[in-house]
Amino acid sequence: LVTLPVLAQTSAMVTDSDGNGTYSMEELAVAVPDLTPELFDLVDVNGDDAVDPAELVAAIDAGTIRPAT
Repeated sequence: LVTLPVLAQTSAMVTDSDGNGTYSMEELAVAVPDLTPELFDLVDVNGDDAVDPAELVAAIDAGTIRPAT
């Protein structure tokens, strides 16, 4: 379960430029400069070619990705 403060933090970190509620490779790469297609696929647990906020939080918590500071 993702808490609202964590979701707010990820929303501030990554911009959902098309407003669809998920993050594309291009949107996520702005916040995670070392993101590769392989790493994006690892974060995109359900394989829908988009990272939803829960997947993003899980990847950050697991240390899979580290947003730029």
